[in-house]
Amino acid sequence: MQISRSIYSIVQMVDVATELGMPTSACLANSDIEPEQLLQLELQVHPQQEFAVIANIMRGLPQVPALGLRMAARFHMPVYGVLTFAMCSCATTGDAVDLGLSYHELSFTLVEKHQQIVGKDLVFTFGDRHIPAPLRQLVVERDLFALPRVMEEVFSRPMPKRAVRFAFPPPPHARRYAELLGFEPEFNAPAHQIVVDAEFRKIPMPQANAAMLRHCQAQLQAIVSRRKTWGGTAGRVRDMLLRHPDMGPDMEAVAAELRMTSRNLRRMLEAENTSFRSLADEVRQTLAEELLGLGKFSVKEVAARLGYSEVSSFTNAFKRWTGRAPRDWRSAQR
Repeated sequence: MQISRSIYSIVQMVDVATELGMPTSACLANSDIEPEQLLQLELQVHPQQEFAVIANIMRGLPQVPALGLRMAARFHMPVYGVLTFAMCSCATTGDAVDLGLSYHELSFTLVEKHQQIVGKDLVFTFGDRHIPAPLRQLVVERDLFALPRVMEEVFSRPMPKRAVRFAFPPPPHARRYAELLGFEPEFNAPAHQIVVDAEFRKIPMPQANAAMLRHCQAQLQAIVSRRKTWGGTAGRVRDMLLRHPDMGPDMEAVAAELRMTSRNLRRMLEAENTSFRSLADEVRQTLAEELLGLGKFSVKEVAARLGYSEVSSFTNAFKRWTGRAPRDWRSAQR
């Protein structure tokens, strides 16, 4: 089982590449992502698709140094969505860190993350074994410089970093690492790590709110559950609906895309203990909540993006999914 990811990371990386002169089509080659889909912030993708985009950019811009650092500068707090509200509602920075790590699959990072207290140090260790070897340095560079910045925006204060370690040799642009960190990092270390003063975990969060935290955690659990992608026909249907949310609950169209009859599709989904209607509702609810949570789109715009010709139809469906009207749901999130 895998967890699908927001297309947000890919959008930021492609923006960097196009500013450096690389065509969008070249960035997305063999990723099964179309250029117009970069405007669909609700779109979910697989890690393998992100790896494909990263590999394309590295091949297309071999002369550009510090690509990972350029990408890292694009990431900010809104990338976490509902997780941002949950972390800000925690009692302490330590609780916020624990929560963020427990929902790592909703993070923009590709590295694996672990924490450990060693004496007076809080040590964050980052794993990259699951990342294709040619891409590891860029991904680690992007994630280890972007993650602390995003976390500091959540905490509303800088993290007291004592050391930053990288398992690879110094790159040609190592001087830029020191400029961004304010001190010299370690290279050729046993592991990629960020070391912070352990006392940092005890600092109270300025917007702590236990009731909001419980509400956000319920939303997070629901999002993770809906983002899980399974094999079989149900997984193929989910993927198609996630990539083409405007298709709506059109079983005939999806069946045709999968090169089968709607009758066969219905039978195969029944064998997997699900139905097309439940999958369509699951995907639409996931995308609706994420779009509403962004705060950038009106209810009418969200309805249109999900294939509803009438706002009232979308409102009725959203009430059926969540028990609340879209505007009420968004107000509660805020």
